Amino acid sequence: MRLARVAGPNGLPRLAAIGPDGAVVDLALPARRRLDRRGATAEAAARLAAAWFPDRLTAALGGGERLWEEAAEALAGAGTDATLDPAGLTWLPPVDPPAMRDCLGRQLAPGDTVELEVAGIGVLRNRLSRPEPPGWRPTPRRPERQRADVGG
Repeated sequence: MRLARVAGPNGLPRLAAIGPDGAVVDLALPARRRLDRRGATAEAAARLAAAWFPDRLTAALGGGERLWEEAAEALAGAGTDATLDPAGLTWLPPVDPPAMRDCLGRQLAPGDTVELEVAGIGVLRNRLSRPEPPGWRPTPRRPERQRADVGG
């Protein structure tokens, strides 16, 4: 069994298992049904299934051996409605792409200006996702000193 991250029918990331026969199963769906059969409320079943099979693969792998046990049980009990068509799936990376943040924790967006002060060079500025205009130069950190001509 292999684990993968796919976009579910609603476009949200889902954790899926690929069985030995190549079938792709959304792991949370059979887990919710199994919990329903054992007497859990629909809300509790959804919450526990989301905890066992989170939408990030790296978070799921933190479950250790329990993840593999639950995944094997879900794969074995999956019906045809939990099986996804591999041809129509959007395969996702194991984690969400990182978000750039400034020093205050605000998420940076395209068009935001980022400044970096480099000793001896000055302040470098750049806008995310956009190059600086031609002829742009960093702001000098301190005024340049005039070189004294050394006469002979």
